[in-house]
Amino acid sequence: MSQERAFIDQSISAGPHRIDIVMSGNSLSDMQHTIATSAPDTPPASPKIFWNDDRHGKILNYDKDAVYDVYTNGILSESITAPHYTVTDTGTTVIDIVPKISNISGFAAHSHISAPASSRIHIPATAITPRRAPLHLIRNKDIATNYIELAARHNTRITFYVQAPSEGEYFINIGYTNGTAETAIRTLEVNEKYAGTLIFPPVAHNDWISVRTSSTVTATLRAGANKLSLTYAGTTILLNEINLLKK
Repeated sequence: MSQERAFIDQSISAGPHRIDIVMSGNSLSDMQHTIATSAPDTPPASPKIFWNDDRHGKILNYDKDAVYDVYTNGILSESITAPHYTVTDTGTTVIDIVPKISNISGFAAHSHISAPASSRIHIPATAITPRRAPLHLIRNKDIATNYIELAARHNTRITFYVQAPSEGEYFINIGYTNGTAETAIRTLEVNEKYAGTLIFPPVAHNDWISVRTSSTVTATLRAGANKLSLTYAGTTILLNEINLLKK
Protein backbone atom coordinates (compact mmCIF):
# COMPACT_ATOMS: atom_id res chain seq x y z
CA MET A 1 0.00 0.00 0.00
CA SER A 2 1.50 3.32 -1.08
CA GLN A 3 0.75 6.59 0.70
CA GLU A 4 2.19 10.10 0.59
CA ARG A 5 1.69 10.94 4.28
CA ALA A 6 4.36 9.73 6.72
CA PHE A 7 1.73 8.25 8.99
CA ILE A 8 0.87 4.72 10.13
CA ASP A 9 -2.76 4.28 11.06
CA GLN A 10 -3.31 2.71 14.49
CA SER A 11 -5.72 0.22 12.90
CA ILE A 12 -2.78 -1.59 11.24
CA SER A 13 -2.95 -5.36 11.72
CA ALA A 14 -0.78 -7.13 14.29
CA GLY A 15 2.42 -8.86 13.22
CA PRO A 16 5.53 -7.97 11.21
CA HIS A 17 5.37 -5.34 8.49
CA ARG A 18 7.86 -4.09 5.91
CA ILE A 19 8.15 -0.35 5.32
CA ASP A 20 9.85 1.01 2.19
CA ILE A 21 10.80 4.70 2.24
CA VAL A 22 11.06 6.01 -1.33
CA MET A 23 13.13 9.14 -1.80
CA SER A 24 12.08 11.96 -4.13
CA GLY A 25 14.93 11.43 -6.60
CA ASN A 26 16.14 15.02 -6.56
CA SER A 27 19.56 15.59 -8.14
CA LEU A 28 22.32 16.93 -5.91
CA SER A 29 24.56 19.77 -7.00
CA ASP A 30 27.98 18.82 -8.44
CA MET A 31 29.51 21.99 -6.96
CA GLN A 32 32.56 21.31 -4.80
CA HIS A 33 32.39 22.12 -1.10
CA THR A 34 35.17 22.76 1.38
CA ILE A 35 34.82 20.73 4.56
CA ALA A 36 36.70 21.80 7.68
CA THR A 37 38.83 18.99 9.14
CA SER A 38 39.08 20.52 12.60
CA ALA A 39 36.99 22.64 14.94
CA PRO A 40 37.78 24.83 17.94
CA ASP A 41 37.93 23.13 21.32
CA THR A 42 35.18 25.42 22.61
CA PRO A 43 32.48 26.58 20.17
CA PRO A 44 30.70 29.88 20.77
CA ALA A 45 28.26 29.65 23.67
CA SER A 46 24.59 29.42 22.78
CA PRO A 47 23.04 32.82 23.48
CA LYS A 48 20.77 33.17 26.49
CA ILE A 49 18.20 35.72 25.40
CA PHE A 50 15.72 37.56 27.61
CA TRP A 51 12.76 38.96 25.68
CA ASN A 52 11.34 41.77 27.78
CA ASP A 53 8.41 41.89 25.38
CA ASP A 54 7.45 40.31 22.08
CA ARG A 55 9.86 42.45 20.04
CA HIS A 56 12.84 43.47 22.20
CA GLY A 57 15.49 40.98 23.29
CA LYS A 58 18.81 41.11 25.15
CA ILE A 59 21.64 38.55 24.96
CA LEU A 60 22.47 37.98 28.62
CA ASN A 61 25.73 36.12 27.97
CA TYR A 62 26.87 38.46 25.18
CA ASP A 63 30.44 37.85 23.97
CA LYS A 64 32.14 40.93 22.54
CA ASP A 65 34.33 38.69 20.36
CA ALA A 66 31.31 37.10 18.69
CA VAL A 67 29.11 38.12 15.81
CA TYR A 68 25.47 37.07 16.10
CA ASP A 69 23.71 36.06 12.90
CA VAL A 70 19.97 36.74 12.96
CA TYR A 71 17.74 34.46 10.90
CA THR A 72 14.22 35.68 10.14
CA ASN A 73 11.86 32.87 9.12
CA GLY A 74 14.90 30.71 8.31
CA ILE A 75 16.68 33.33 6.18
CA LEU A 76 19.82 35.20 7.29
CA SER A 77 18.64 38.80 7.59
CA GLU A 78 21.46 40.55 9.44
CA SER A 79 24.43 40.17 11.79
CA ILE A 80 24.65 42.10 15.06
CA THR A 81 27.58 43.00 17.31
CA ALA A 82 25.61 44.34 20.26
CA PRO A 83 23.65 42.58 23.04
CA HIS A 84 20.30 44.17 22.12
CA TYR A 85 18.04 43.18 19.24
CA THR A 86 14.67 44.52 18.06
CA VAL A 87 12.33 42.65 15.74
CA THR A 88 11.36 45.01 12.92
CA ASP A 89 8.90 42.75 11.07
CA THR A 90 5.35 43.51 12.21
CA GLY A 91 3.86 40.19 11.10
CA THR A 92 4.33 36.69 12.46
CA THR A 93 8.09 36.13 12.53
CA VAL A 94 10.34 33.32 13.76
CA ILE A 95 13.70 34.64 15.01
CA ASP A 96 16.83 32.51 15.46
CA ILE A 97 20.08 34.02 16.74
CA VAL A 98 23.30 32.09 16.06
CA PRO A 99 26.70 33.03 17.58
CA LYS A 100 29.79 33.01 15.39
CA ILE A 101 33.49 33.49 16.20
CA SER A 102 36.17 33.38 13.47
CA ASN A 103 33.52 32.07 11.06
CA ILE A 104 32.81 29.11 13.35
CA SER A 105 29.10 28.98 14.27
CA GLY A 106 27.70 27.77 17.57
CA PHE A 107 24.18 26.62 18.37
CA ALA A 108 21.18 28.92 18.20
CA ALA A 109 19.06 29.86 21.16
CA HIS A 110 15.49 28.57 21.35
CA SER A 111 13.51 30.11 18.47
CA HIS A 112 11.53 33.22 19.36
CA ILE A 113 8.18 33.87 17.71
CA SER A 114 7.08 37.47 17.40
CA ALA A 115 3.45 37.96 16.39
CA PRO A 116 0.65 40.49 16.84
CA ALA A 117 -1.87 39.60 19.52
CA SER A 118 -4.57 39.26 16.86
CA SER A 119 -2.69 36.28 15.38
CA ARG A 120 -2.59 34.30 18.63
CA ILE A 121 -5.27 31.97 19.99
CA HIS A 122 -4.88 30.52 23.49
CA ILE A 123 -7.21 27.90 24.95
CA PRO A 124 -6.58 26.91 28.60
CA ALA A 125 -7.52 23.46 29.82
CA THR A 126 -10.10 25.05 32.10
CA ALA A 127 -12.07 26.12 29.01
CA ILE A 128 -12.47 22.54 27.73
CA THR A 129 -15.26 20.20 28.81
CA PRO A 130 -15.77 17.49 29.89
CA ARG A 131 -12.92 17.67 32.35
CA ARG A 132 -11.61 15.50 35.19
CA ALA A 133 -9.01 16.90 37.58
CA PRO A 134 -6.07 14.40 37.77
CA LEU A 135 -6.01 14.27 41.59
CA HIS A 136 -4.21 10.91 41.56
CA LEU A 137 -1.23 12.69 39.98
CA ILE A 138 -1.57 16.19 41.49
CA ARG A 139 -2.91 16.17 45.03
CA ASN A 140 -3.59 19.89 45.22
CA LYS A 141 -7.09 20.35 43.78
CA ASP A 142 -6.59 24.02 42.90
CA ILE A 143 -3.52 23.14 40.81
CA ALA A 144 -4.94 19.90 39.38
CA THR A 145 -7.97 21.69 37.93
CA ASN A 146 -5.64 23.41 35.43
CA TYR A 147 -4.89 20.11 33.69
CA ILE A 148 -6.75 17.41 31.76
CA GLU A 149 -5.49 13.83 31.84
CA LEU A 150 -5.10 12.26 28.39
CA ALA A 151 -4.38 8.59 28.95
CA ALA A 152 -5.29 5.08 27.90
CA ARG A 153 -8.18 5.10 30.37
CA HIS A 154 -9.29 8.75 30.27
CA ASN A 155 -9.90 10.99 27.26
CA THR A 156 -8.34 8.75 24.63
CA ARG A 157 -9.93 11.17 22.20
CA ILE A 158 -10.62 14.74 23.22
CA THR A 159 -12.40 17.30 21.01
CA PHE A 160 -12.42 21.07 21.29
CA TYR A 161 -13.46 23.97 19.09
CA VAL A 162 -11.46 26.95 17.88
CA GLN A 163 -12.84 30.23 16.56
CA ALA A 164 -10.36 31.36 13.88
CA PRO A 165 -10.53 35.07 12.95
CA SER A 166 -9.64 34.30 9.34
CA GLU A 167 -8.94 31.40 7.00
CA GLY A 168 -5.35 30.30 6.62
CA GLU A 169 -2.50 28.21 7.96
CA TYR A 170 -1.95 28.09 11.72
CA PHE A 171 0.85 26.70 13.90
CA ILE A 172 -0.66 24.44 16.59
CA ASN A 173 1.07 23.10 19.71
CA ILE A 174 0.11 21.90 23.17
CA GLY A 175 1.32 22.97 26.61
CA TYR A 176 1.62 19.71 28.57
CA THR A 177 3.29 17.81 31.40
CA ASN A 178 4.66 14.28 31.13
CA GLY A 179 5.91 12.71 34.34
CA THR A 180 6.56 9.30 32.79
CA ALA A 181 9.85 8.05 31.34
CA GLU A 182 8.41 7.70 27.82
CA THR A 183 7.64 10.03 24.95
CA ALA A 184 3.92 10.46 24.36
CA ILE A 185 2.25 10.74 20.96
CA ARG A 186 -1.12 12.16 19.91
CA THR A 187 -2.57 12.48 16.43
CA LEU A 188 -4.35 15.72 15.57
CA GLU A 189 -7.40 16.05 13.34
CA VAL A 190 -8.76 19.37 12.11
CA ASN A 191 -12.35 19.36 10.88
CA GLU A 192 -12.36 15.54 10.72
CA LYS A 193 -9.15 15.35 8.63
CA TYR A 194 -5.73 14.16 9.80
CA ALA A 195 -3.45 17.19 10.31
CA GLY A 196 -0.34 15.70 11.88
CA THR A 197 1.24 13.97 14.86
CA LEU A 198 2.28 15.79 18.03
CA ILE A 199 5.23 14.62 20.14
CA PHE A 200 5.38 15.06 23.94
CA PRO A 201 8.82 14.14 25.40
CA PRO A 202 9.03 13.38 29.13
CA VAL A 203 9.73 16.33 31.45
CA ALA A 204 11.00 14.73 34.69
CA HIS A 205 10.05 11.60 36.60
CA ASN A 206 6.74 12.11 38.42
CA ASP A 207 6.72 15.83 37.57
CA TRP A 208 3.13 16.53 36.54
CA ILE A 209 3.22 20.31 37.08
CA SER A 210 6.09 21.72 34.98
CA VAL A 211 4.59 22.68 31.61
CA ARG A 212 6.51 22.16 28.37
CA THR A 213 5.56 22.72 24.73
CA SER A 214 4.89 19.85 22.33
CA SER A 215 6.12 19.69 18.77
CA THR A 216 4.25 21.95 16.36
CA VAL A 217 1.86 21.02 13.56
CA THR A 218 0.81 23.34 10.73
CA ALA A 219 -2.83 23.07 9.69
CA THR A 220 -5.33 25.02 7.61
CA LEU A 221 -8.29 26.48 9.53
CA ARG A 222 -11.37 28.06 8.06
CA ALA A 223 -12.75 31.37 9.28
CA GLY A 224 -15.09 30.80 12.21
CA ALA A 225 -15.58 27.54 14.11
CA ASN A 226 -13.14 24.65 13.63
CA LYS A 227 -13.29 21.22 15.24
CA LEU A 228 -9.97 19.85 16.53
CA SER A 229 -9.43 16.41 18.03
CA LEU A 230 -6.49 14.77 19.81
CA THR A 231 -6.33 10.96 19.77
CA TYR A 232 -4.26 8.81 22.12
CA ALA A 233 -1.36 6.89 20.56
CA GLY A 234 0.68 6.07 23.65
CA THR A 235 1.71 7.32 27.14
CA THR A 236 -0.12 9.56 29.60
CA ILE A 237 0.13 13.36 29.49
CA LEU A 238 -1.67 16.18 31.22
CA LEU A 239 -2.94 18.88 28.88
CA ASN A 240 -2.55 22.43 30.22
CA GLU A 241 -3.19 24.66 27.20
CA ILE A 242 -3.61 24.77 23.43
CA ASN A 243 -1.83 27.43 21.39
CA LEU A 244 -2.52 28.48 17.81
CA LEU A 245 -0.66 31.10 15.83
CA LYS A 246 -1.61 32.45 12.40
CA LYS A 247 1.23 31.72 9.98
